[in-house]
Amino acid sequence: ITGGRVTSYVQRTSWEDQRDTGVFTPYLGAVYDLGLHWSTYASYTQIFNPQSSRDVQGRRLDPESGSNMELGLKGSFHEGRLNVAAAVFETRKDDMAVVDGRLLTPEGDQAYRAEDGVKARGIELEVSGQLAPGWQVATGFTHVLIRGKDGRLLNTGYIPKQMFKLFTTWRPGSALPGLTLGGGLTAQTAVFESDSSSYPDAVLAQYRQGGRVVWNLMARYQVNRNFDVSVNLANGGDKRYRTQIMQHNIGAPRNLTVGLRYRI
Repeated sequence: ITGGRVTSYVQRTSWEDQRDTGVFTPYLGAVYDLGLHWSTYASYTQIFNPQSSRDVQGRRLDPESGSNMELGLKGSFHEGRLNVAAAVFETRKDDMAVVDGRLLTPEGDQAYRAEDGVKARGIELEVSGQLAPGWQVATGFTHVLIRGKDGRLLNTGYIPKQMFKLFTTWRPGSALPGLTLGGGLTAQTAVFESDSSSYPDAVLAQYRQGGRVVWNLMARYQVNRNFDVSVNLANGGDKRYRTQIMQHNIGAPRNLTVGLRYRI
């Protein structure tokens, strides 16, 4: 399997322009069938990611560059009704944005520095399928460690070491035709800014956030082939958390959405 992407972009401000043209990002992969149920795969891709973080002088950091390698095993059973997957991966990056201690940009925002030689290594586990007629489940677990070129542990403030996801839907079938009930949760461990150790103890707690669990519920009723009604409850536990440690951007509180959809 092979492919690629060509990227051209321009970012403009009142005092600087940043651009790249015709940057090619290749992808290579291979899949090998081990038998009726199992297959193994390997993939390699390069990374090119423009970013908006700025350094202490207010200059936008250069795009992230690097590579990602992955090796995995997949299984499919019961005519595709049960699927499992396991993978190990390594990502290498240069110019990765890392918090620059307590330094600020000229505009007063948090300053970042470009970190070269960053390595992220981890594992991913997934299980999905039909546990019973009308009952679908998908679950996954990720463990990742990010280290700088000197071997110290890094954390960008939004990538946890461990994350677990679970989603499920159930259709009663003939008992209540057209009805689908579902729910899901996301659980993750604590996140922190890698350079927050340079802060006083009184400030340190502001830049660490403990683990959290956020759960959602949904119900959908298919009135006919063209029209359905849905109700979604997001953040059912009304968990209060920041989306990024160094910024006080709060995740959406508990909210209820009702939707009507008509398709011609």
